[in-house]
Amino acid sequence: VLSLCIIVVALGFWGGELSRQRRDATLPSADITVLYMITGDEEADASKAEALSAIAQEFTNEYANVSIEFITASEDEYQNILLEANENSLPVLFESSGLTDISAGNSALLDLNDLFDSVKEQLYSEGARQSWQFPVGIDIPLIYINTSFGTVESANSIEEMQRTCSSAGGTVEISAEAQGMYEALYGIDTANYIVESAKEDFLSGNCMAYLGTSSDYFDIQKTLPGTYEVLIPNCTDSTYRYISMWSISSTASADEQTVAKSFLIYLVSELAQDYLYLQTQNQGLPILRNTLEECQEIYSELDGVTEYLNRLFVEVNTSEAIQGTNGGDTA
Repeated sequence: VLSLCIIVVALGFWGGELSRQRRDATLPSADITVLYMITGDEEADASKAEALSAIAQEFTNEYANVSIEFITASEDEYQNILLEANENSLPVLFESSGLTDISAGNSALLDLNDLFDSVKEQLYSEGARQSWQFPVGIDIPLIYINTSFGTVESANSIEEMQRTCSSAGGTVEISAEAQGMYEALYGIDTANYIVESAKEDFLSGNCMAYLGTSSDYFDIQKTLPGTYEVLIPNCTDSTYRYISMWSISSTASADEQTVAKSFLIYLVSELAQDYLYLQTQNQGLPILRNTLEECQEIYSELDGVTEYLNRLFVEVNTSEAIQGTNGGDTA
C-alpha cells in the first residue's frame, strides 16, 4: 500500500469582499491536486513542504476560489505511481524531475513551451528540459575543498586540481550526477574521477576536492563548518541543469489546467522563489535572476555565481541533465 501524505491548503481571504470578488474573476474556480516527491531526509522534506505550503497559502489567499491539495510519495514509489496512472487518474500538477519515461507514448502531458517562454526573460532559461516540463530551480557545478588538507588555488583544470590534491595527500572525486556538467565544462572524460560515494567521502573527511553541485551546499555548510571552501569552475564557458521541474496533465479540465499554469508562474515569482531558496534552504538555486542575486549576497561563499552564469552557455546531454536531478531533488 502506497504511503501518501496529504497536505491540504485551505481557501483563504485577502482583503474585503470586493477584493475577493475581483480576484475570483481572474481565475476559474478549481480544486487542484499536486503530487511531489519526498526523499526520506526529514529536514530536507520538511523544508520543501514548508516552502510549498507557504506559497500555496499565498496563492489561495490571492485567489480565494481556488484550493490546492498536496500529495507526497517517496522516491521509490513516485515513478511507479505516475507510470501506473492512466490518463484520467494523473494528478493535475506533479513534479517530473528525472522522470523521462512517463512521456513515452503518453499524450496526457500538457505542452508547456509557451508558458515557459512567457517568463523566460526573467529566468535562467537555457537549460535542458522537455516540452512538458516547467523548471523552478537550477543547479550549477560547485567545487568544494576540505581545507584541513590544504588549499586549492585554481579551478582551471581537473588535472591541476588532482596534482595539488595528490601533493597534499588528498583526492579529487566527482559526483556521478554532475559528470555531464563537468565534462561539458572541462572537455575531458571524467570517468576516472567518478565515485558513487563522493559526497559521503567528502563529508567524512576522506576527500580533499569534491566536484559536486550547488544542491550539496547546505549539507556541506552544516557538516563541515569552517573547514571547507567553495570554488566556482574557472572556465570560459558555463553550464547548469534544471531541478524541481513540474508537469500538468492534459486530461485535467480546462479550469484545472488554467489554475495549474497560474500556480507554475507563481512558483517563479519573487515571493515564491524567496520562500523556496532564501527563507527555507531547499537544494539548488533560484531560477529567477533577481532572487539569485539576493541569494549570492546572503551567502558570500556563492559570490561569483551570477558571473559564472553569464558566461557562454554549454548544453549538456539532455538525458543526463534530466536524470541528474533525481538525486537530491528540490522543491
